[in-house]
Amino acid sequence: MFNNEEDKKYKNDLLNWMKSKIQGAIISPIHEDDILFPVCDEVTKLLIDLRQNQDNFHMRSFNIIVEQLENVLYRMYVDDETCDLAPFNLSEK
Repeated sequence: MFNNEEDKKYKNDLLNWMKSKIQGAIISPIHEDDILFPVCDEVTKLLIDLRQNQDNFHMRSFNIIVEQLENVLYRMYVDDETCDLAPFNLSEK
């Protein structure tokens, strides 16, 4: 994410900047180079602004990952399948 190890000192500046755009942004408790934030309508604007400002934070690149997307999609699939099978519930006698 950062240009080099020394540039990691800009991580808190980046976090504070992100908090000013999206409430709830935090440093990941698992990966110190990750910043977590809730998905919201402001994400698109944040990414555009971040691309324009990434040199200010000494970043070479960044990625966005939607965590647990697979779990959400699976639950939607299961819920849909459950609705389709509801009239044929075999456990009822």
